[in-house]
Amino acid sequence: MSDRERYLRDFLNLPKSNDTYSSGSFLVVGDPHLASKNPRSRKDQYSITVLDKLRQIGQIVKETEDMRFVLLLGDLFHLKDQPHYYTSVVAQILRKMGVPVYTIIGNHDIYWDRIDSIGKTPVSILMASGVLKWLDVIKIGNLFIRGYDYQRIVTLNPESHSGTTMAVAHAFYRFEHSVDGTIDEQSIEDAGYDYLLLGHDHMPYSPLQRGKTSILRPGSLTRGTIHDYNMTRDVQVYVMHVDDTGPLMYRPHILNVQPASDIFKEASLSGRDVRKSVSEFVKKMQEQKEAVSQDIMEALCKLTDEAEVLRFCEEYLREFSLIV
Repeated sequence: MSDRERYLRDFLNLPKSNDTYSSGSFLVVGDPHLASKNPRSRKDQYSITVLDKLRQIGQIVKETEDMRFVLLLGDLFHLKDQPHYYTSVVAQILRKMGVPVYTIIGNHDIYWDRIDSIGKTPVSILMASGVLKWLDVIKIGNLFIRGYDYQRIVTLNPESHSGTTMAVAHAFYRFEHSVDGTIDEQSIEDAGYDYLLLGHDHMPYSPLQRGKTSILRPGSLTRGTIHDYNMTRDVQVYVMHVDDTGPLMYRPHILNVQPASDIFKEASLSGRDVRKSVSEFVKKMQEQKEAVSQDIMEALCKLTDEAEVLRFCEEYLREFSLIV
């Protein structure tokens, strides 16, 4: 028995899912990052905006006749110390969906990347109350689904499962700037799943084929940061359909959201331009194979005025004849 299984049995009494459904549809939701407090970059009422997205998801569920369940890709809450009233509202919305709601555990759902800290977070309250289920195994029609929590290694013996197989994980795919929570091509090939459904990466991507495995990354349900992709992207969920006589079918469903200019603060958008300029500066240095030395980094850290940062970058680029 693994540490996770022992913890579930002895302390939280939160059972692992091992549920079976007839053929039908299910809904996939990328990292929700619900929060009662506004991110610094946002000027709207973030806490209400994200709950409205959950309600939109509930409406999709009601309008889909053969909907069997909803599947979350981890990081239900952004912060682990949500007030009770907010957790209660989330519980009511999930319950009103009328179908089971499953989740894997993301890094924001636990403390110190330890699964055994789940009992200290609001996610465990939702699980204990029955409105949220911890994904381990689900069978829907001829599709076998297994969940992999954050930093859990994706493994499978394909010969032990007939039909189509899907892994659901909270992990980046080939993200060179992250050591933890990243899955590479070799791991995907070794696991041998037909589908790999990934949370953790907030940016949505087109489906990607690696060997026999189709990699699906719908992106986060929320736009909490001022990254470029959050300025223009659609916020989407996946509606998936399992038919015993054919392949797995899926389509994105675009949610109704406000444009970036209506939700992000002007100061945040201005700061985004500065950070982009600094990022481009470092990239150009790397392209010229010039190492960004420690003294340069220290100089950048001492500059607090945005105009000073830009002037420093411009002067350095001119010195190396990267701009004229």
